[in-house]
Order: sequence, then structure tokens, then C-alpha cells
Amino acid sequence: MVTCEYCGRKNCDDAGACSGCGTQLTKTPEAPVRGVEGPSIGNVMAAAAGIASLAAGHPTGILHTISALSNLDSHGSPGEAADSPHGMLERAAALESVDLRAAVTLYDEIILKHPATSAAKEARRNIQTLKSAHPELR
Repeated sequence: MVTCEYCGRKNCDDAGACSGCGTQLTKTPEAPVRGVEGPSIGNVMAAAAGIASLAAGHPTGILHTISALSNLDSHGSPGEAADSPHGMLERAAALESVDLRAAVTLYDEIILKHPATSAAKEARRNIQTLKSAHPELR
């Protein structure tokens, strides 16, 4: 069985894309079962970035804060690929409080690299929200 890096669904070994979200599957060896861990650093950072974005007056911060807080109990994979849609969404959300144009660029990259995924849909929504809140990005 191959586990989708984005949504966590188990798929057949010969599947090329996840049957749940359409993300390209990479065949990696199963990680050994370990003890109880805390939330992944990416989820904590995404929550912090969302809160910082709210404090800076960016209305989209609420979306990222809620999303990150709802994912705090998920651990993420320790060797999560830099090109995984979930990892890219987390980085783009964190960038929103630092550099809006870089965040939009990364959202565009998600759409190009993972077009048929829920991550691409979320990236499109985030770009639309950012551009409506920040006319200078249009």
C-alpha cells in the first residue's frame, strides 16, 4: 500500500495517483512506527504565521490560522518532500505574512505542479482572496 502524502489515503501499490485527491503518488518505504509525537513543526509554523498575519491586519490570516489549528494534531511525515502539495501550501501560507508576492508565486507553482488536486483548488482560492484584499497584487 502507498500512502498519499497530501491526504493520507492508502492506495494500491500500482496506483499512479491518489484515488482520493488525485495527487501523484511517490513510492517510499513505510516509516517505522514510533512513539507518540507532538504536532509537526510545519503545522505549528503555519498556525504562527496565520496569527502573525491577523495581527498585521491581513484578513486571510483567519483562514490560515483556522486551517493550521485544525491540523495541529496531524504529525506530517518527517521526510515530507519539498514538492508535496501540502508542504508547499504550508510554506505559501507562512510567506503571506512576510512577502505576499512570493506567496502568490508559490500558490501559482502549486497549481502548475499539482493541477488536479485539492491543494490546487485551495491555492486558487488563496490567490483570489489575496488579490481581492491587496489590489497591488493584481
